[in-house]
Amino acid sequence: MIKQKQSRSAHHGHQGFRHWPAGGLIACALWLTLGVTEASPTSPPANNDPTAFSYKTLPIDGSVDFVITRNSPSFEFHSGQSPYQAFRLPDAPGRYLIDVVSFLDHPDAPEQARVFYPIVALLTDDFLVSRTTDFSALRFDLPVFEHTTQPAYRLTVGIDPIALHERYLVVFTARAILEKRSLPIISDPANATEGAHDVLLGASPTGRLQIMVRPAELPISSGTDPSR
Repeated sequence: MIKQKQSRSAHHGHQGFRHWPAGGLIACALWLTLGVTEASPTSPPANNDPTAFSYKTLPIDGSVDFVITRNSPSFEFHSGQSPYQAFRLPDAPGRYLIDVVSFLDHPDAPEQARVFYPIVALLTDDFLVSRTTDFSALRFDLPVFEHTTQPAYRLTVGIDPIALHERYLVVFTARAILEKRSLPIISDPANATEGAHDVLLGASPTGRLQIMVRPAELPISSGTDPSR
């Protein structure tokens, strides 16, 4: 179990991987509107010790493409079991930014479109949870207006290695989202409004992602679809 860094839990409103309510994640993601998919929860091999995660080192300035599959390792996070990818933050002398980009599969077919909605947990060098993002941090990138060659969701986190002593980054998703596979029954406008608070369409347990590391003062660089 990943322990919560107590000195920051009150400030960020999170209580560790197991205690952050999944219902809040759904509410934060109302603005995400994709096609319905039949994604099902995964059952990859579980790893219950974050100190034993396989951490890939991120470059100090550059990008890394990766794929989360049904065979990726999984962990019992605060929002349920999820496949994940773990990274070791670069040894940078000062502040920098990390962009986590998740590319849509089948973006031209709304009824088939799906995406891995990423959540990021940042851990200290002694594997305490310093911060965790939620879906309100995600924004949608379009090739016409943004910096991707294919529609994608992006979240950006700032890293201050001196002030926060953060050392590791873990990308995962919320199990509750994967179980919301269909639209609620709509009988009247009030029912439709209520149902919108409890459904997220297009969620997938797998996905193609990219992490970009850049200096804090620089704008977002051009991201590319890792499948091309």
